[in-house]
Amino acid sequence: MRRQVAVWGILNILILVSAVCSSAETVRSESKIDQVTVYPGSALVTRVSEIQLSEGEHSVIFGDIVPDFNENSLAVSGEGVAGVKLFGARMKKEYLTEAPDERVKELEKQIEDLGDQITYERDMIGVLQKEEEFLKSIKLFAGDQIPKDMVTQMPKIEDLNGIRGFLSTHFEEIEGSREQREIKIRSLTRQRDALQKELNQMRRSTNKVKKSIVVDLECVKAGKFALSVSYLVYGVNWRPVYDARVNFDKKNVELASYGFIKQTTGEDWEKVRLTLSTAKPSVGGKMPELQPWYLRPFQPVERARVPKAAVMRGTVQYMAADEIGSDQSGVGGAQLEEMAQAPAEVVYAQAETKGTALTYKIAKPVDIKADGEEYRVPISVLVLPAKLEYTATPKLSPFAYLMAKVSNDKDNQLLPGQVNIFLDKNYVGVSKIEKAIGSEEKFDLYLGIDEGVTVKRKLLEEKSDDTFLGNIPSPNKTISFKYKLIGENYKSYPIQLTIFDQIPVSQDDK
Repeated sequence: MRRQVAVWGILNILILVSAVCSSAETVRSESKIDQVTVYPGSALVTRVSEIQLSEGEHSVIFGDIVPDFNENSLAVSGEGVAGVKLFGARMKKEYLTEAPDERVKELEKQIEDLGDQITYERDMIGVLQKEEEFLKSIKLFAGDQIPKDMVTQMPKIEDLNGIRGFLSTHFEEIEGSREQREIKIRSLTRQRDALQKELNQMRRSTNKVKKSIVVDLECVKAGKFALSVSYLVYGVNWRPVYDARVNFDKKNVELASYGFIKQTTGEDWEKVRLTLSTAKPSVGGKMPELQPWYLRPFQPVERARVPKAAVMRGTVQYMAADEIGSDQSGVGGAQLEEMAQAPAEVVYAQAETKGTALTYKIAKPVDIKADGEEYRVPISVLVLPAKLEYTATPKLSPFAYLMAKVSNDKDNQLLPGQVNIFLDKNYVGVSKIEKAIGSEEKFDLYLGIDEGVTVKRKLLEEKSDDTFLGNIPSPNKTISFKYKLIGENYKSYPIQLTIFDQIPVSQDDK
C-alpha cells in the first residue's frame, strides 16, 4: 500500500513539472542590431528586442539570424520595468529545402537591375562608336573634297572654320560621354560584385539551415523589458589609419586617427553603436609552452637524404627533422628537435579599462554594409608637440627628409598603422607607425620630403699622386677626392639639418 502511494506521488510530481514546462509561452521578438564591438578578425554583435512580458515562464525567440556565429560566445542580458529571471540562451537550427529570406530576393533583384544598367551603358558606348565612325567618314570626305574644290574655287574661311569646329566639338563630346559611361560601368560593376558576394554568403548560410536564438526566462512582475543577446561572428576586420598634419609655426603635429572597417557577415549594420578593440577572442587564452630542445651528436643514417645546404659546426650538424629519416626517437633520428610553436600574439596596453585590450568607442552611430568595402570612422584627433628635424643623403638623393620627434599624449596609445602625411595642407605621401606607442612615449615620425630644403653634393677635385723612386714607380698610390656638401633653406625660419655621407674604410692593410 505504501509502495502504491509512493508511485502515485512521483507521478503527480512529474505531471506537475510537465504542466509547468508546457505552460511556458513562446514569444517571437522583433530585434535589431544595437551594438557591435569589432576585433581583428571577428566582432561581438549585440541584438536588442523590446518586449512586453506577462507573469510566467517564456521562451523568447530571436529569429532569422543570418551569419554563422560561435555558439560558445552566446550571452544574454536585459533590463526593464518587468522583474525577470534569465535562464540562459541557446541556438536553434531548422534545416530548410529553400531559403525564404526576403533579403535574398531583394539582392537578386538589385543584381539584375545593375546588370541591365551595365548592358545599357555598354550599348550606349557602341552608339558613340558608330557616331565617331560617322564623323571620321565626314572628316575623310572633307579631306579629299576640299583640295579638289580649291582648284576651281577657294572655300570660304567661315566654311572651313565651321567644318573644323563641328568636327572638333562632336569628337570632344563623344570622348567625354564615353569616359563618363566607362566610369559609370566600373562603379556599377563594383556595386554588382559586392551584392553578388553578399548574396553568395547569404545563400551559403540560409539555404541549408535557419538559425534562431531562444532565451528562456521567468517573469515575476509584468511590464516592458529590453532583452539583449550577443554572439561572436567572423568575416570582420579593422585597421587604424592616421592623417598627420605638420604645423611648422607651432612646432606640433595634428594626428587624426581613423578606423577602417570591413565586414562580410551577411547582414548590414545600420545605426549601430560601434566599438573598436585590439582584443583577439579567436586566440587561445593559454600561453603556448616550450618543449625540450635536444641536441645530439650526428650519427649517419642509412639511405638518409642529406641536404646540400646542411651546415657543419664541429661534431654537431644542424639539419631539418623532415630531411633525415623517419626514425626520430633515437640517436639515429633528427639531430635538432624543436617543437613547432604558434607565434606569440602582441597584446597592447589599454587606453580604456577593458581587460587587456585597447578600445575605442565611436562617438555616433554608424552604418556598415556587408559588402566587403572599407568604411572609415573617426576615432580621435591629437595635437602632439614635435621637434622637427631634417636629414639628407645628397649622394643618393637631392631631397631633404623631414622627421618629427613626437611625444605621445599621456592618455592615449597609438597602434601600428599607415600614416598619410600633409605638409602645408598638401598631401605629400605615406609613412608608417611601425610599433605600438605607449602613453607619453617619444617616437620618430617620418614625414617625407620637403622641397623647401635642398641639398647638393658637388665634386670639387679628384687627384691621383704617383710616387717615383729613381724613375721606378712606387707600389703605393694616393687618390684624393674633395667634395662640397651644400644645404639650402628656402623657409622663413632656421632649421636643423643633418647630412649623411661616406668616409672610406679599408678592410686590407695594403
